[in-house]
Amino acid sequence: MKRLIAIFIIFTMVILGGLVFAQNDTSQHIRSIARSDFGLYAAVGDGGLIITSEDATSWKKVSMEASGNLNGVIWAMGRFVAVGDEGIILTSLDGKDWAKTGSIKGTIDLFSVASSGKEIIATGNDGTVLISKDGVSWEQRRMATAERINRVRWINDRYIAVGGAMLILTSTDGVTWDEVKAEPSSTIMFTDVAWDGDKYVVVGDHLSIWVSKDGKAWTQDESILKKDEMDYTLCIYSIVWTGDKFVAVGQKGIILYSNDGSDWYREAEVTRKVLKDIIYSNNKFVVIGDRGSILTSEDGSKWVNHNSISAQSNEINLKVDEQKLLNIILNHPYGESEDITKETLFEVIDGKDLLSVDRDGTMKANGVGHAIVKATYDYETIEVSVRVESSTTVQSENNDNRDEGNNKANNSTKLSDVLLTLGGVFAVITLITISIKKGNS
Repeated sequence: MKRLIAIFIIFTMVILGGLVFAQNDTSQHIRSIARSDFGLYAAVGDGGLIITSEDATSWKKVSMEASGNLNGVIWAMGRFVAVGDEGIILTSLDGKDWAKTGSIKGTIDLFSVASSGKEIIATGNDGTVLISKDGVSWEQRRMATAERINRVRWINDRYIAVGGAMLILTSTDGVTWDEVKAEPSSTIMFTDVAWDGDKYVVVGDHLSIWVSKDGKAWTQDESILKKDEMDYTLCIYSIVWTGDKFVAVGQKGIILYSNDGSDWYREAEVTRKVLKDIIYSNNKFVVIGDRGSILTSEDGSKWVNHNSISAQSNEINLKVDEQKLLNIILNHPYGESEDITKETLFEVIDGKDLLSVDRDGTMKANGVGHAIVKATYDYETIEVSVRVESSTTVQSENNDNRDEGNNKANNSTKLSDVLLTLGGVFAVITLITISIKKGNS
C-alpha cells in the first residue's frame, strides 16, 4: 500500500511539474518577415503569431484563430501571403485582416513562399510545391526529391529552392524544376540563397557557404571556416544582398558580412538568440528570430534590439533576515512579456555585505543600508536599487508611533479637562452676575 502511495505521489509531482513547465514556456519565436509596397512590415511565427509595424520599431499583434506555426511570409501580387504547418495558407490585403485561403491534404508543412509576379510558389517538406495565380486557389505538385525545401526565392528571372542534403533546385515557371545539386548522403542543410548581380550565394548549417556564377556549377567557400573568430557548428538561416554587401544571420545571434560573397567577417553581436530571417528595405535592415527577437539597423553595423528587460520594481525594500525573489521580465515590442528570472545572471555590485542574491534571483538581506543588484540577460543589463531596513528599527518606529498616539490622546484629554474647567468657571461667573443684578433691582 505504501508503495502504491509513493508511486501516486511521484506521478502527481511529474504531472504537476510538466504543467508548470508548460505554463512558464510562454515565449514565441518569429520565423519570417516581409514588407508591403505601402510600407507595412508583417512578421509571422509560432502559434499563429502575426505582428505588424509601420516603422519596424512599434509593433502590434494581430488577432488570429490560427494556432499552428507560421513559417514564411511574403508580399506578392498586392497581398501578404503566409504559410505554415499542416499546409495552412493565410492572405491579407492590408496586414490587419487575415483569411485562411487554403490548405493541403495530409500533414505537409510549408516553410517558404516566393513570387515572380505572375504566380506565387510555396514549398515545404517531402519536396512539396504549391502554385497559385492569385494567392487564393492553389495547385499542389510534388517533385522527384523527398527532401525538405527550406527556402525558395525569385532571383534573376528564376526560382531557386534550397533544402536538406545540400539540395538546390531551379525553375523559370514553378512547374518544371531542375535539380542542379544534391548530396543524398550529406547531413548539410541549405537554408537560403541570395544574388548580387554577379554570383549566387547559398548558406546553410555548419557555416556552409556555396557560390555559383551561373546557378548550376557550385563550389564551397571554405575560407570562413579557417577564421579563428568563427564557430563552424553554427547554422546560417538567412542572407540578403543590400546593393553593396551581403549580410547573413543565424544561430547564437551571429551576423556575418561580405562585400563579395567570399571574404566574410563578423562583428560584436547584440543578442545570443537564434536569428531566423533578415530583410533590407527602404534603407533599413530588419532581423527577426527566437524569443520575439526584433533587431533593426540603418547601416548593418549598429543594431538596436527592441526586446528589453525590467524588474518588478525599480526600488525594493527589505528587512534584515528577509528573503524576496527579484523577478526579471522580458518585454517584447508587440506588447507581450515573459518571466526570465531563471535565465538571468545576478550580481550585487554595491552593498555586498548587506545583500546576497542566489542564482534563482532570491535576495537575502544581511545588514542595514542600500545595495544595488545588477541583472543581466542576453546582452542587456539593468540595475535594481534595494533598501534594507532593520526589523528592530521598524519595531521602534511602531513603538514611537504608538507613543505619539498616546501623547496625542493624553493631550486631547488635558485639553478637554481645561475646556470643562473654563466652562464651569464661566457658568459660576454668569450665575453670580445674575444674582447681583437681581439684588440691585
